[in-house]
Amino acid sequence: MPDPGPRDALTGLPCRRAFVDRLQQAPGGGALVYLDIDGLGYVNRFLGDWVGDDTVRDLAHLAREIAPADSIIGRWGGDEVAIRLPAASKASRVAEQLRQIAERMWRQRRALVHLEANAWPHPIGQVLSVSVGIAGSEVEPLGLWRAAQACMDAKLCGRNRVVDARTVEVGLAVRDDALGWRRPFDGLSALRDRMALP
Repeated sequence: MPDPGPRDALTGLPCRRAFVDRLQQAPGGGALVYLDIDGLGYVNRFLGDWVGDDTVRDLAHLAREIAPADSIIGRWGGDEVAIRLPAASKASRVAEQLRQIAERMWRQRRALVHLEANAWPHPIGQVLSVSVGIAGSEVEPLGLWRAAQACMDAKLCGRNRVVDARTVEVGLAVRDDALGWRRPFDGLSALRDRMALP
């Protein structure tokens, strides 16, 4: 197995730069799966960053356990993990399995999280979930952009779901900023900038 390169200190996964380097060396085909934890900001704010760190480690562990052994896995950002699967036909099953197991795992936690200052606390398992985007492993950075866009659409459509850019048009789940939704990522230049970071 090739050297995975520099690793992320929190999760032990290859860092973004190392992930991209391996991705660019991989043969064609396959699929990209992009995971983003829902509700992590609430956990960091009300339970502390150390609990948030444990949550990120949980997702990284699940990715290593569930993705096939010949997959490329990396920590893309704060609460984001990216996976390149050599077999595109397995992407939907792997993505849904990751989503369901993460949901069950976090529902077993007994901690409570306040979503607003004076509101009743919610069980952490009702706050945490994972949104997943899938895209074909196309010429970079297009494949990663489409997977990230599909993940954003999953969040905008209610979170805790899988959106597959290979079967649906992505980038359509746009809400007005006045409603508090983030606009979906709509450009390649920022992604290229992120890929260039060490």
